[in-house]
Amino acid sequence: MSRLQLAWLNLSRHRAATVLALFSLGITIACAGMLQRLSELAGQRFSGIVGAGDALIAAKGSSVDALLGLHNAEGPYPRFLPMRLFATLVDEAWYAAGNQSYATSVIPFLYCGKYQSRIHPHRAYRVVGTIGALFDMPQPAPRLAFAEGAWTDLSAGVVLGARVAQREGLRVGDTLRIAHWVSDSMPQGALRPRYFKVAGILEPMGNAWDRLVFTNLVRAQAMVEEALAVAGQQTQWQGLVLNFILVHTAPGGLDSLSTLIDQQTVTQIVPVAETRASLLRITSTGRAIGLAVAMLALFLAGAALVAVMLGRFEGLSRQFAVLEAMGWRRAELRGLLAWEGALLGAGAVITGIALDAALFPAVRGLLSGVL
Repeated sequence: MSRLQLAWLNLSRHRAATVLALFSLGITIACAGMLQRLSELAGQRFSGIVGAGDALIAAKGSSVDALLGLHNAEGPYPRFLPMRLFATLVDEAWYAAGNQSYATSVIPFLYCGKYQSRIHPHRAYRVVGTIGALFDMPQPAPRLAFAEGAWTDLSAGVVLGARVAQREGLRVGDTLRIAHWVSDSMPQGALRPRYFKVAGILEPMGNAWDRLVFTNLVRAQAMVEEALAVAGQQTQWQGLVLNFILVHTAPGGLDSLSTLIDQQTVTQIVPVAETRASLLRITSTGRAIGLAVAMLALFLAGAALVAVMLGRFEGLSRQFAVLEAMGWRRAELRGLLAWEGALLGAGAVITGIALDAALFPAVRGLLSGVL
C-alpha cells in the first residue's frame, strides 16, 4: 500500500477530527481571502477620483467630503454656495493683482437631478450643470473629448459620460427622463420629471466622471429653482446657487486665493492635490492593515495544520511502531504525515474557496456604503 493510500485511510478513519480540522482551516482561509478582496476593493474605491483643478471651492465643512462630492461623484447632496461668488471670480478686477491673475480657469458645478437606469432599477446617475469651458480646462484635467455629438449651451440637452452610455445603450438623439434632485429626502412624485435629449457622448476617461450626465448651467438652475420649495430647502440666494467651483490657479495664486476665499466668504478652498493625497494615504494604510491581517490568518491556518499533524504524530506512535517493524523507514513515515497534511490542506483550500465564494457577496453587500 502506498503512502498516499495509507494517508487517505488514516484521515477517513478519523472522520470527526478530520471534518473539524477541515472546516476550521477552511473558515480561516475563507476569512483571509475575504479580507484580501475587501482590501483590494477599498483600494479601488478611490482609484477613479478625477484629477482636475488645483482648488475646489465648496461650502464650509469637510474638505474630503467636498472632494468626493465632485471628483468622485459620491456622497450626500452637497450644500449650496452663492452664484455671485462665481460671477465675482470670473471678474478679472477681483482676482487680478497688478498683472498677475489668481486663476486661469473657473468652472461652476450644480447637481440638479438624477437619471434612473432603465436596465438596473437600483442605479441612478447624477446630472450636473456646468458650462462649455469645462471642455477647455488647462492642466491638471482629464481629457474630455466627444465620441459623438457636441456640447449644448442653451437647449434641453445632455452629454453622457462613457459608462452611462455604455451601460444604458444610449445614443445621440435619445430622450432621457431626469428627476429633480436637490436633497437626499426629495418627496417622490412631487414634481414632474424633465425630458432631455442626448446631445453628445464623451470618450472614456477612466474616472468617476464617466458615470455622470452633464447639462448646461441654465437648465440645471431652472430644475433646482423648481425643486427647492418642494424639497423644503431655503437659501438666501433663492435659485442662484451652485454646489462647487473648480479653479485652476495661476503660479503662486493658490495661497492668495485661499486666504481671500476662506476669510471673506462663506465658502472654503479645498486644495485638490493635497486632499487627494491625504485620502489615498488613509486608503493605503487600510490596505496594508488588511493585507497584514490576511497574512496573519493564513499563518494561523498553517500553524493549526502543523499542530494537527504533530498531534496525529503523537497519537499514531503505535501505528508507526508497527509500520517500522514492517520495514518502513523514518523518512517514509514523515512522507506519510506529509501526504496527510497535503490532503488536509488541499481540502481546506477547496472548502475555503467555496465559503469565500458563498459568503463574500453578502459581506460586500453589508459594506456597500463603505466600499
